[in-house]
Amino acid sequence: MIGVPLLVRGEVLGVLHVGTLAPRTFTDADAELLQLVAERVALGLHVRLYEQERRMTETLQRTFLPESLPEVPGLRLTSKYLPATDPGIGGDWYDVFVLPSGVLALAMGDVSGHGLRAAAVMGRIRNALRACALEDENPSEAVNRLDRLMELLDVTEIVTLLFGIVDTELSEFRFVSAGHVPPLVIKPDGQSSFADDDWSNPPLGIGHYHPFREHIVPLEAGTSFLLYTDGLVERRDESLSEGLERLRGVSAPMRLSPNPAEAIESAIRSLLDGREPADDIALLLVDLEAQSSGIDLRIAADPEALVTVRRASRRWLSDLGVPRRVSDDVITAVGEAGANAVEHAYGPMGGWLHVLASCEGDTIRVTVSDGGRWRKRHSARGRGSTLMRSVMDSVEIETSDAGTTVTMRLRLPGR
Repeated sequence: MIGVPLLVRGEVLGVLHVGTLAPRTFTDADAELLQLVAERVALGLHVRLYEQERRMTETLQRTFLPESLPEVPGLRLTSKYLPATDPGIGGDWYDVFVLPSGVLALAMGDVSGHGLRAAAVMGRIRNALRACALEDENPSEAVNRLDRLMELLDVTEIVTLLFGIVDTELSEFRFVSAGHVPPLVIKPDGQSSFADDDWSNPPLGIGHYHPFREHIVPLEAGTSFLLYTDGLVERRDESLSEGLERLRGVSAPMRLSPNPAEAIESAIRSLLDGREPADDIALLLVDLEAQSSGIDLRIAADPEALVTVRRASRRWLSDLGVPRRVSDDVITAVGEAGANAVEHAYGPMGGWLHVLASCEGDTIRVTVSDGGRWRKRHSARGRGSTLMRSVMDSVEIETSDAGTTVTMRLRLPGR
């Protein structure tokens, strides 16, 4: 028997053994021939193993990246992930989710390295961050909790992270950057700037406690901001500042573009300048839409979906300049009408709600419709209609075989 190593780039993948059924002495020429065969076998085996690992990494990464982005009235969310061509998929990731209070959470992170290990670490951090944000939605507290978990999660890689929340009124974006590249804010006039020029926050898991500093970006209608990973701006032959400035130069067309996905693709092509990506690239573009003239919202008849109604109502009333006390009353009435439909209109299979709102002269008009048949109320319940009538000028409830429509009106003071 004779054996020769299967070598690729100095790594031993295995040993190629050849044996005989009869006594034989292998010569140096035999060994040289088998070494030539082993080189070709090793190369083919390496390609197969690489492709297998890449498929496994892609599958793992798809598991942790969002399948779809949440629908948030007043916001338009667009994402893009582009893997590196060599050495392959790594640990870049993003996440978007709505917390129970109704605030929108945004995350963008980068785990050093590539392959299965980087993707697995990314998955651990992503899930741990969701748990930390659920415990405390304050960005600095959530990131501090996550930082203390790094050792427990068995993470030794360098991890950068940007985590923030957009409040329910869409008035500000509060975020913490743990050694991550800064968000790019694009104003309604097309001017852009980076929201964070303070690099004092280190990456996660450096081994000692560090209080992470929080930043606040005021938002106005027509503003956009971009979260991304450093693969978009880093080049080996230049400083990071040059890459950031190049990104700022191509950012204006992304703001409220009719086709945001196409605008992002165009920006990436311009930044790569014909090159293949040397590192993973992840982007998340958040557009704050122009002022709303009303509400036209069709959602699932589910208690958790009512936060979308409250968010849309809050933004619309804020754009109208309605005083906070009055808007609170309107949101209370709309929430009660929606809750009544969720509880009484449908059975276990569920259904839909349609919310329409407009301002006609000095009067707000809101209708909440469903397509179900209301079940009989319990005797101890049924205070929703009373509450709606106590805060609105008029409440009309029309019920038919096609469903129920609640129409509410309120005259705005001072108009």
